[in-house]
Amino acid sequence: MNIKGTKKKNQVVTANIFEQQELLKKAEVIRENLTASTWRELETNGKFDKNEKLSFISDDMLILGCDVGR
Repeated sequence: MNIKGTKKKNQVVTANIFEQQELLKKAEVIRENLTASTWRELETNGKFDKNEKLSFISDDMLILGCDVGR
């Protein structure tokens, strides 16, 4: 059998210990500043309509949704 192609070696991504420590510090700062809120808690002046919700969301927010069925 003659198969043309190259065998790719497993590449391991390495980072030095200082880079790893720096990443861990950044992750810890992010973790300390996380807060959880519901839309009901954020709606201070009555209910948001869809456009108000979209304008309220900023780049530093992570939105999670849950659809509970039966």
